[in-house]
Amino acid sequence: MAGGAWTGFCVLLLGGLALPLVTAYTQIGPTLLSAVTGIIGFAVAGARIGAARRPAVHGMTTAVASYLLFLPIMYGFSQTQIPVVMAVTATAGITGAVAGHLRSWSLSIAANAGNEI
Repeated sequence: MAGGAWTGFCVLLLGGLALPLVTAYTQIGPTLLSAVTGIIGFAVAGARIGAARRPAVHGMTTAVASYLLFLPIMYGFSQTQIPVVMAVTATAGITGAVAGHLRSWSLSIAANAGNEI
């Protein structure tokens, strides 16, 4: 779980650092870019589940942990409101659970086909 949480944190951190640069040179809004970066970070964290007995729960926990690692940095630079934090935490949980489930599903398909990933 720790590897997935740190990987998701790194994606969130790099997306946050790139946000001013990308919005300065493109027409993409900062809210859209933040949302896309968050979903990618949560999906990456949730997909790094390893051999989990309950992959959806493991993916959800890993994605939420990556967000909790990033949360102090976000609070340090903005006046984030509690409802926003709750919504992003729910998004992290749902995205991580789906990514973990899909990762487990793809591993089981590959194992049944005799292929190794």
